Amino acid sequence: MPNGCFGTAKPLANTKTTIFTVPAGKVATVNVNVANAAEFAASVSLYIGPAPAQGAEWDARYCVEPATLVQGRGVLHRTAFVMTAGESLAIVTDSAYISVRADGFEEEA
Repeated sequence: MPNGCFGTAKPLANTKTTIFTVPAGKVATVNVNVANAAEFAASVSLYIGPAPAQGAEWDARYCVEPATLVQGRGVLHRTAFVMTAGESLAIVTDSAYISVRADGFEEEA
């Protein structure tokens, strides 16, 4: 049962980036930390759901944090997202100065 860091990323601006996908037969409780290293605010959206096909858009119904502003040098912290096997966590931001970490724990489904 892995615990700790599930994934990190420094996403490109305006590009959906998958951070973590729950393995088959598992369930995960996930915390997400988003840090803005810039002096200016950045918009961040988080998605949890089945990852779309390559090149396809995430369905809006999977957006759990829509276009939230993270202030310059600020942090967005969301906790206790319960995810099931095959679900992915993804981020979209309008800034190249964002970094993200997903951590928590997995257990058998």
